[in-house]
Amino acid sequence: MSSTAASTTYPLTQPKGYNLATAQTCIALVNVAIDMVKQWEQITDPPGNWKWFPRDVCKMACPYPLDYLTIVNPLSNADILNTTFGTVIGRVDHKMDAKNEPFGFIATSTDGRSAYLIFHGSVTKADWAADFMAELRPYTAPDGTSQGKVETGFHTVFNSIANLKDRLQALKVTNLYVSGHSLGAAVATLCLPAALEWVPNLKRENVYCYLTGSPKVGDRDFAHYIESHYIENGLGIKFFRTVNLDDPVPKLPLRPEYVAIAKQNEASFNPPSYGKHNDSPNNHNPCCSYAYALFNPANTQNLSFGGCDNFVPPPMT
Repeated sequence: MSSTAASTTYPLTQPKGYNLATAQTCIALVNVAIDMVKQWEQITDPPGNWKWFPRDVCKMACPYPLDYLTIVNPLSNADILNTTFGTVIGRVDHKMDAKNEPFGFIATSTDGRSAYLIFHGSVTKADWAADFMAELRPYTAPDGTSQGKVETGFHTVFNSIANLKDRLQALKVTNLYVSGHSLGAAVATLCLPAALEWVPNLKRENVYCYLTGSPKVGDRDFAHYIESHYIENGLGIKFFRTVNLDDPVPKLPLRPEYVAIAKQNEASFNPPSYGKHNDSPNNHNPCCSYAYALFNPANTQNLSFGGCDNFVPPPMT
C-alpha cells in the first residue's frame, strides 16, 4: 500500500480582527495606483493632456477583473493625488512633469458612504530617492504636539501631496479606508492622524488602515504615538500590516532607532523565496507576492511567479 505525502502549504496567518475581503480590495486598488504612475511615466504629450486609464494589472494574482470593485465609483473619476516632492528632493526625472507625480488617489464608493485613500509604492527615480533619505526628522502631529521622529523621505512625500487637507475636508463619508504598499504604506501611516483631524465627522471606529510591505516609518516615540493614540486600548482604528517574512523592505531602515508599528497586528506569510536568497526583492512584489497571498490565503506560494511578473496589461483604450 503506497501513500502520497501531503503537499506543503504556506498559509496566511491573520491576527484578530483582520478582514481578508478588505485587505483584498486594498491591494487590488494599490496595484491600480502603481500602474497609474507607470502610465504617467510614459506620456509624451504635455502633462495637461495626460489621461489615466485604470487597468487590470494584477490579473495573474487576483482571480477576477477590475470591475469586481463595484463598491467603488468608476476609477477614472477618482481624485488623483499629485505631489511635488520630486522638485523638493532635487530629482526632476520625468521629461515632461516630474514636479507633479501622481502618487495615489481618493476613490469613493457607489453609495457615497466610503472613501479609499490609496498610495502606490516606489516606481520613479524620485520615489527611490525618497526611500533612501533615512535621516530622522521631528514629527509634529496635527494638534501641534511633537511626537517623536520620522524618516525624512516619507515625511517629504506626505507633505508634498497637493491640497491634501482641502481634499480630505471635502469628503462626506462615514468610512475611510487607507492603504499603500512600500513607500505608499509609510505615507498612508502619516495620513492617519491627518485624516482623523481633517475628514468631517469621521469616527475612529470607521477608519481602516491596511498596509502591505511597509517599512518602519519612525522611531520608538512615533510608533508609541500611533499605537497609543489611535490603535490600542479600544481606540477604534483597524490597523493591520501584511508582511511576507522574506520581504526585505519591512526590515528597513536598518538603523536601530527605527521601530515597526503594531507588530501584534501583523498578518504574515512565508512561502519559499521568489529569488536566489531569502531577502530577494521579488518577495516585495505588490502583485505576484502580496496580492497573490491575499487572494490565496490557504497557500500563499505563487508557483507561477515568473509568468505573473511578466504579465503585460491590456492596451489603453
